[in-house]
Amino acid sequence: MVHQITSFTDSVDAWKQWSLVDFTFRSECLLSLCEQVHHIPEFESALLTDVIRYHIQHSARLVENPHELLGPTGESNQLYCMGRGVSLLIFDDSAHESVDRTQKYSAYQAFIALLSTSILAGNAVVICCNNEDLNRTLASALHVASFPINLIQIRPLEDSFSFAQEDIASVGYIGNSVVEQRLNIHLAQRKGAIINLVSETCWDRPLICYDPNLALHFMTERTCTINTTAVGGNTTLLELGAAED
Repeated sequence: MVHQITSFTDSVDAWKQWSLVDFTFRSECLLSLCEQVHHIPEFESALLTDVIRYHIQHSARLVENPHELLGPTGESNQLYCMGRGVSLLIFDDSAHESVDRTQKYSAYQAFIALLSTSILAGNAVVICCNNEDLNRTLASALHVASFPINLIQIRPLEDSFSFAQEDIASVGYIGNSVVEQRLNIHLAQRKGAIINLVSETCWDRPLICYDPNLALHFMTERTCTINTTAVGGNTTLLELGAAED
C-alpha cells in the first residue's frame, strides 16, 4: 500500500510538469514511443503506429491552440484545454474466453488509443495490465523514448481497483461488460469528484480506436481573462458608453 501511494504521488508530480509542456513536444515524445513499438516483432502487425498518428492529428485541433473569445467590455478571453491529472488505464485481455488474432489486435489498438489521447491531453498515466508481452513492449519502448520519469507507470492488473481509490482524474477500461459494470459502480461509490470512465468491451470492432474526439474525455477546459482596458488596451467600448452620457 505504501508503494502504491508513492507511485501515485510520483505520477502526480510528473503530471504537474507534463501539463506545462506544449502539444508539439508531447506529440514528439509519443512519436518516439511509436517508433520503438513499431520495431518490436510481436506488435508490428497490430497497426498501433497508425492509431497513434491518427490521434496526434485529431487531438491537435482540440489541444494545440487556445480559442480566442470576444469579451463584452474589451477584455481578452482565451479558452484552452489541459489534462485532468492522473489517468488510470486498465487492460484486461483475459476478459474474453475465446479471442482470435484480429480481436486481440483490435484490443491492443483500443488500448493504445486511450494511452495516446490521455498523454496528448496532458495527463500522467498508470497502466494496470497482466499481459506480459504488452508490458514488456511498453517498458522497453519507454526506456528509450523521451517521456519524463514516472509519467507512464505499469502496474499489475490486481492493483486496478485499489488505484481507483486514489485521486485519479479519469479511467479507461478495455475488457468485458461484467467488469465494466463493477468498475462503474466502484467509481460511483467514491467520495469526491465524479470520475469519467471511457470503456471498450466490443473487440470485434472497437469504436474508440478511431474516435476523433477521444481526447476530450481526458481533458478539461480553462479560461484566461486579461482586462486589456485596465492596462491601456481597447477602450473603444468605454468611450462609446461615455459619449452616450
